[in-house]
Amino acid sequence: MVLLVMSSGGSKECAETIRRLTGEVVQSVRDLRAASDELRRAEFAAVVVDQQLWEQDSRLADSVSLSCGTAALLLANPAIARADRVAREVTAALRRREGELRRAREDAESWLRTELNEAVTGILLSSELALASPSLPAGAASKIRAVYELAMSIRARLQAKG
Repeated sequence: MVLLVMSSGGSKECAETIRRLTGEVVQSVRDLRAASDELRRAEFAAVVVDQQLWEQDSRLADSVSLSCGTAALLLANPAIARADRVAREVTAALRRREGELRRAREDAESWLRTELNEAVTGILLSSELALASPSLPAGAASKIRAVYELAMSIRARLQAKG
């Protein structure tokens, strides 16, 4: 979903052009205060703000900027940029955002996989050491063997996905 913050009469044309080119639902508001309210209510992929509105109130502009979260924030000047140009910029920003989110997700998965591999390695080593103990009771040995086998299964799944 795209939030369009524009007070000019061309906001309907711009919203329709963005919707047509991106396939995204476009929600329009007329000022930064309404934009701030909408950003608290819903998550947006992109926020397009009329540059003139942005420059009128730096406090509200900061609030909107902080409320955007992972949304791509674009400033547009509808007085000089036609609706199709704004829509193309939104399309490019959405592609960049998607790439950034994909890379962040891949980085998080990689980090988690590394952390889990380290923990599994610790479990495997501790299990092997415990199983090598000559005074280990048979009941405890079977339970440790079960833990060892589960850890091996987890390691195999982690390596298959890595």
